[in-house]
Amino acid sequence: MDYILITAFFLLVIAGFVGIFPLGTGVLGIVSMAMITVGPILIYPSLGSPSYGTGFYVAWAASIVSLGASFLHRRGRDQQTVVVNQPAAGACARATRA
Repeated sequence: MDYILITAFFLLVIAGFVGIFPLGTGVLGIVSMAMITVGPILIYPSLGSPSYGTGFYVAWAASIVSLGASFLHRRGRDQQTVVVNQPAAGACARATRA
């Protein structure tokens, strides 16, 4: 079980390093937190669900917020308005004759 927790820790560290990319941080955070949550239950089912501290739930919330922020960040970029000013029809004809 230790190798799962070590792998999950390294994924969380990598998620912290790629913090400037919200989608990468959110996905890596969710994957690593899922490994921490499901790993002990699948490896040692007779022990039941382990008791986690507050930091566990804070890390889950931060991963979910980061993943949600990536979608909000992307949606904000898609809604930009572009205004194109075209010259009048006569102005183009005069510019080509000169």
